[in-house]
Amino acid sequence: SLASIPVIMSTIDSLLAPTPATPTVTAITNTSVTIAWVDPTLDEASPVTGYDVKRDSTIVSTTIASTVFSYTFSNLTALTTYSLSVRSKITA
Repeated sequence: SLASIPVIMSTIDSLLAPTPATPTVTAITNTSVTIAWVDPTLDEASPVTGYDVKRDSTIVSTTIASTVFSYTFSNLTALTTYSLSVRSKITA
C-alpha cells in the first residue's frame, strides 16, 4: 500500500532568482518523499545556478545543481506532516 506521509508543498520566493513552480510529489515510501519541479528559467532570463530545499524550517541541501529538478527527502516518519519547499538561487 502507498505510504502515508502528509506533505505541504511550497516554493520560496527569492529576490533575484526566478521562482520554480510548486513542486509535486513523484514518489513516496514509508520513510521518504521525492519532489520534482519545473526549471524556472524556461520563461525567465535570469540564470539559476542551483537550488536549496527545506524540510519544515531547516535547509536540508544547498548543493543541488541547476540541471537537477528533483530531490528525495529521507529519514521521514510515516503519519507525520512535513512542509517541503524548494528555492532557486543565483550565485553572483
